[in-house]
Order: sequence, then C-alpha cells, then structure tokens
Amino acid sequence: MCIRNDHGQFLTAKTGWAHGLPPVHEAEATALLTAIQWIVTLSLTHVTIESDCKSVLDALSGTQSHHSEYGSLLNKCRGLLHNHPNLSLKFIPRQANRVAHCLARVSRCYASSHIFEFIPSCIAPIILNEMT
Repeated sequence: MCIRNDHGQFLTAKTGWAHGLPPVHEAEATALLTAIQWIVTLSLTHVTIESDCKSVLDALSGTQSHHSEYGSLLNKCRGLLHNHPNLSLKFIPRQANRVAHCLARVSRCYASSHIFEFIPSCIAPIILNEMT
C-alpha cells in the first residue's frame, strides 16, 4: 500500500503478508480491508483507494451476500466504508498500479509488515519518474 497526497507525492507506504495461500479474490479483499483500516487509523480524510482488482470492487458495490470468509471480508469493508463516507474506491488497471505491485513483491523479503516514512528504494524510480 502506498499513500500519496493530492499531487501524487509520497506520504507513506506499508507492506505485509499472511501465511497460507488463500484464493486471489480473498487475498485482494484482505488487502483492501487492511488498507481501509490503516487509512481510518491514520485519520485521513477525502481518500480515494485505488485497486486493480475489479472483481472485489464489483462485489463490494453489489448486494449479493457471500456466506464465506470472502463474504465476511466484504462485509467488513462495506461497514468501514459506510462509516467513513470520505473514503471512496476506484478501479485502475494493473499497468497503472506499478507502485503497489513492486511493494507487494518486496513484502516477501520481510518477516512482518513494514511502514515506510521515506520512499523505499524499490519504488523510488517509479515515483520519481511519475513526478517528472
């Protein structure tokens, strides 16, 4: 996860991983829930959360109930989004989400989640290139 301001400048980033090999949609929903919880904890307002997982975003906007771990994750996301209307979701193509992709790959190198207050070297070239 990477948080930027309204000018695209880096504010902070976070990596993390979990044990096991859940289905992709469940892993994506878990990551989205973690991002929402982190943003709420940071007391950020007027945040647009970008995700390249259209199926999870579509499921969140739908009314179908899923009686599974996936459904539970979706319901938790819905509840937080309902209680924090200043948060919104936006689909972006995977090609436009290179920063998150790089952070996800790097997260496997750490034994626990990490929060970065400075631009990590793995994403610095991408962010600096986007700023020019």
